[in-house]
Amino acid sequence: MYTGEDYKTLKQKTFLKYALGCFFGLVIIGLVVIGISIWLISSIIKSDEKQLVISHSPNDINIIEVIAKNEFPHQISTIIQYGEESITKMYRPDNISIEWHNDYEAEIIFTINSKEADTFFVKFD
Repeated sequence: MYTGEDYKTLKQKTFLKYALGCFFGLVIIGLVVIGISIWLISSIIKSDEKQLVISHSPNDINIIEVIAKNEFPHQISTIIQYGEESITKMYRPDNISIEWHNDYEAEIIFTINSKEADTFFVKFD
């Protein structure tokens, strides 16, 4: 059995080890929570963009750009950018074709699984 002074010393050492263990445990848990939070926020903010088609008008005056965008959580959208405007569709077409009528008017045709095509008329100002 421990005597009075030895018991106090052992009690203080045990308390110190307990306090340090709790402190470092809280620090590690805090770092894990911060790391997971940063990873989640970065995955929400980050979106993958892929250029599908770019088309120039017959005399290189205007450009139409079709971009595929993957957003969190697994939302797929297709963006048609022309001039200062854009059109967003919530699906990814299998086939994209752009037919220019002149330098200021074009038709964009989206085909999905050989079904009826979606046609978008684009007019530049």
